[in-house]
Amino acid sequence: MRNSMADLAFFLDFAPILSAKKQRAAIILYLYYDKFSNKRGVVNLTYKELQSCLGFSTRIVSEADEILEKMGLIRTLTPEEVKQFQVKTKGRAKVRQVLSLEFMDDAERQERFESAGLPEHDTTLRDKYRALYMELPEYQRLINVTSLQAAYVELGEEHFVVVSRLAKFFGLDTKIIYLVLEDKKFKRRFREMAQLAKDNVKNKKVVRQSKGSLQKTPAELCRQLMEDAHMTRGTKTKSPEPLPIEKWKSQAILRYFLLGYKKKYNIEYAFSSSPFRSREMKECKRLLGIFSPEEAVTYIDWLFATQKNVTGPAYALYPNILNAYRRTAYNNTKANGFTGVRQEFVQWVHDTLPDFTRSHALGTVADLQWLQKLVEQKAGNEDIEQVVKKAQEMGIL
Repeated sequence: MRNSMADLAFFLDFAPILSAKKQRAAIILYLYYDKFSNKRGVVNLTYKELQSCLGFSTRIVSEADEILEKMGLIRTLTPEEVKQFQVKTKGRAKVRQVLSLEFMDDAERQERFESAGLPEHDTTLRDKYRALYMELPEYQRLINVTSLQAAYVELGEEHFVVVSRLAKFFGLDTKIIYLVLEDKKFKRRFREMAQLAKDNVKNKKVVRQSKGSLQKTPAELCRQLMEDAHMTRGTKTKSPEPLPIEKWKSQAILRYFLLGYKKKYNIEYAFSSSPFRSREMKECKRLLGIFSPEEAVTYIDWLFATQKNVTGPAYALYPNILNAYRRTAYNNTKANGFTGVRQEFVQWVHDTLPDFTRSHALGTVADLQWLQKLVEQKAGNEDIEQVVKKAQEMGIL
């Protein structure tokens, strides 16, 4: 349906007072007409087709049509207009044109109901429906100065605040953006952040370092991160080479996260300052305090494959997300298991320390090596020391 979101929000406001059968039929008929209408909003359905699909009698259809016409939501085309639109009629058909609700404000909607003899509404369902979308991370980008700066650079000043262009840039629904912008506070915040983003991009000056060389912009530093973070340092005699994953630091983990972000959302992750000194870099460092580099890569892959709104590396540190991953890793370990002596080791851990695998993965030898590293650094508790000692006794480490 072209306008289904706007229509649904509209009807949610008034659903409690539409109690009569003909009024409920009006809701259903409107959405049904919209579904089968052409690009001009013209729909040609016979009474027989409506009866067989919806189970409405001719009288109910007529009464529902009358309500919709009084509300200005549909209109019946004249014979001259039918010829003009080149519509082929069949049987007892009424050719109707569905009118859009997309740009109606609250006052217009109320006027439509009053014209149909319906009482004034006092529900807040529409506000709740709007608030549901306003809180989603993807729509919060509309009031985030960093994401708006990226949109300004990509779209240019002419198309920066054109809603259809913003919707395409962020991969959002245009109708829902119009819906959330009906909220005065959200709209005011959007305008403030859009102006700030515009000013930031326009007024960003190139700062000179003490040696006189030009300081790199955030975009240039981000490109440097993507090119070098996972490489060894080159020398006069040796070219840079890819680092093995087990030697990755926080820079390489952030680069891997940015690649996953671009692949999932088809947009670049934007930084307002140097990514090397960013909050995101610190969050990747914390991630390496929880996982080994190999496990961090596996976790990031799982994150983008299973989570809908991964807004940044901070999302990977939420306790509920970490726990969901650990449960998945634990279940996979139980399902796949180890072979030979390793299966015996995992069974020992389950029998001796039943809760251990809820907090620590044991899917690979690399997981045990990470626990061994914690023991060597005196950062592991008694349970970790006991598991590492048993793995050494069984020849796994």
